[in-house]
Amino acid sequence: MSAVTSRLFVEQHAFNRRVWEQLVNDSALAETIEKVETDREGNLVVSPPPRKPHPRRANRIAKLLDRLLPTGFWQVDDTVSTPEGVKVPDVAWYGQERAAASDADQDEILSTVAPDVCVEVLSPSNSARDLHRKMEAYFAVGVREVWVCKRQGKMSFYGPLGTLDCSAICPAFPDQIPAKFLQ
Repeated sequence: MSAVTSRLFVEQHAFNRRVWEQLVNDSALAETIEKVETDREGNLVVSPPPRKPHPRRANRIAKLLDRLLPTGFWQVDDTVSTPEGVKVPDVAWYGQERAAASDADQDEILSTVAPDVCVEVLSPSNSARDLHRKMEAYFAVGVREVWVCKRQGKMSFYGPLGTLDCSAICPAFPDQIPAKFLQ
C-alpha cells in the first residue's frame, strides 16, 4: 500500500469502525439471520441466510485449517475492514504474526489486522463481479490469499497477482471438499 492509500485507508478504517460499532449495538439487527456487511459509504449490504450446506463447508474448511496450520488460528464469519467497507469472509485464518497482532487489539470492535487467508464459500446469490470486488478489497488490506469454495466443493486459490495452482500458505489443503460436507 502506498503512503497515500495507507493514509486514506486509515480514514476509511476509522469510518468503518464507527459504522460497525453502531451496527453491532443496533438491537434491531440482533436477531437477524442474514449476513451483514457494509459498503465504503457505510450502507448495509445484506445477503440472504445461507442454506445448510454453506455453513457445513465453512466449518469443514475451518477444521482442515486447524489441522493443517495449527500454529495460527481460524475464525468463521470474521470481520475485515477494507477500503470498500466491512467484509465478512466465511472463514479467516491468521498466521502466528498476525494472530499476535490481532490479539493485541482484541478489545477493538473492528481490528486493523487483516487475516492471512480469507475464504469465501459461494452461495447461489454470489455474483462473479461481487466476488471479484471482495477479493480486491481483501488484497488491498494485505490479505495474502483468498480461497473460494464453489458449490460443488471445488476449491480455487488466489494471490494478489491472480490464480494459484494451490495455496502457497497451505500447499496440503485439498482442492476438493469431500462430498459428505456438500449435502
